[in-house]
This record gives sequence, structure tokens and C-alpha cells, in this order.
Amino acid sequence: MIFEAEFDHGLWEVEVYKNNTEITFYLDPKSGKESRRSESNDRPSELPPQDGKPLSEIVKAVESETGGVVTDVEFDDGFWEVTVSKDGRKMKMDLDPRSGQSTTSTRSANQ
Repeated sequence: MIFEAEFDHGLWEVEVYKNNTEITFYLDPKSGKESRRSESNDRPSELPPQDGKPLSEIVKAVESETGGVVTDVEFDDGFWEVTVSKDGRKMKMDLDPRSGQSTTSTRSANQ
């Protein structure tokens, strides 16, 4: 189960929790090929609900709706916290994991 994804240093860093193991995959954004991975026995403090929408559907909908590119996604406090970049600006959104709908108004992120 994916619980965090971040575009950092030219790679997607995707954190997955499976079989009581946290696995971090480092993926090339163009080819999708794995460049490396790391594993630990740490358990994330919070995981998305089993009956939630797939993260891929949520990301696709957000990018379609905003016209931007999702650069960071983290599950925290019961919601997906999504950062979208568009025209050199960043916006943050909190999304319901079951519906994929925004739970708060979009806000600018100063970074």
C-alpha cells in the first residue's frame, strides 16, 4: 500500500508498506524503471484506508482538474496531502481518501 510519494532529486521516491515491511522505491520519472530500493521494518504512523480510492486515480483526477503536475503526496491525519505544481507555483490540497474530493480549499505553498 502506497502511503507517500515525492519527486525529489530527479526521481520519484515512492514509499510502500507491504507484509510488515516499509519499502522505498526510487523510480525514473520518464521510464518508470526502478533505480534502487531500500527496506526497513518500520511501520508508518498512518496508512490509507483499505476501502480508499487507488492513489493513481486520485493523482490523475487532481492533475486533470488543476492542469498541474503532482509533485508530492503524503497520507497524514486521515487525508491525502497533495502538492501540485503549475506555472512555477505550488498548491496544496487535502483530499478525502475514499472519494478523492478536496476537503479544504486549495492553498498556495511557499517553497
